[in-house]
Amino acid sequence: IGVHLVQSDDEDLAILRDNDVNVSICPVSNSKLRNGFPPVDEMMKLNLKIGVGTDGAWSNNSLDLWKEFSYMALASRIVGREF
Repeated sequence: IGVHLVQSDDEDLAILRDNDVNVSICPVSNSKLRNGFPPVDEMMKLNLKIGVGTDGAWSNNSLDLWKEFSYMALASRIVGREF
C-alpha cells in the first residue's frame, strides 16, 4: 500500500500501476500538515485502487472516515481535481 503519495509524479504512478500497488490517501492530515494533495485524478486515469484513511488523531484531530470522504471531495475542487 502506498500512503499519502503527495509528491508522486507520472513515473512514480506508473511504477505503482505496473506493480499493482493500492493507494491510501489522508486528505485532512495532508491539509493540516500542509504537505500537499495527492494527484488523485491521475491515479484514477491509471485505474489505481484508491482508499481513504484518517492517519490517526495526532495529525488529524479525528478518526472520522466520513469526514475524510467529505473533505476529499471539497479539497479536490480547491486544487482543481475533480473525482
